[in-house]
Amino acid sequence: MKWTMGNTLLCRRDQLLFQTLATKLRLMSLQQIANTFFGGQIANASRRLKTLEHRQYLLLHRAVVRHLPPPQEPLVIWTPGQDTPQFTQTVYRLGRRWLGRPTRVTSLYLAGPRVSAALGTKQHRRLPHVLQASHDLGLAATYLHFLKNRPELAMQWVGENSMHINQHEGQIPDAIIADADQAELMAVEFGGQYTAKRLHRFHNHCKKRRLSYELW
Repeated sequence: MKWTMGNTLLCRRDQLLFQTLATKLRLMSLQQIANTFFGGQIANASRRLKTLEHRQYLLLHRAVVRHLPPPQEPLVIWTPGQDTPQFTQTVYRLGRRWLGRPTRVTSLYLAGPRVSAALGTKQHRRLPHVLQASHDLGLAATYLHFLKNRPELAMQWVGENSMHINQHEGQIPDAIIADADQAELMAVEFGGQYTAKRLHRFHNHCKKRRLSYELW
């Protein structure tokens, strides 16, 4: 698909950003976008994103969110046939990592109406509350970890915005790793301040579908 802005063809960097926000993630921060697509140059990223926002390719929200350290490894890895994980310790670890984390106003970018319409994905015009926005920022950091360390899986990452093909009854994971034939290989969930009940519900959903998962 070719994207244009007026009479100008948008560059590949722009197109990769659109694809990421429309099909893999709900949002990314200015810092994450700068690090991933602009070599860490905040000023250059900000100028370009302002232009793309003006042309309705992107939406900008400024929200107070909690920032976590970049994820390093999953908290739980499960495959069909294994015992149910003991989630008591997982709940404790999830709670501890959010406890006392600083909050600050952060520029968050979402796919704009022109991108969502072109790709047929869900349009998110309003940001959810601070916990959900913080969760989505953590999920973005998890995807970027995949992009750097497991790029083959990052290519197969299907975000919630694109899950109209993979809808199932029950809890929908944050992301699915799917092959070229859309067969689901693994679920990815980024843990918020979850209860054990919620984790068991997620586990049972994956178990019913015989779907491996990683909880980050």
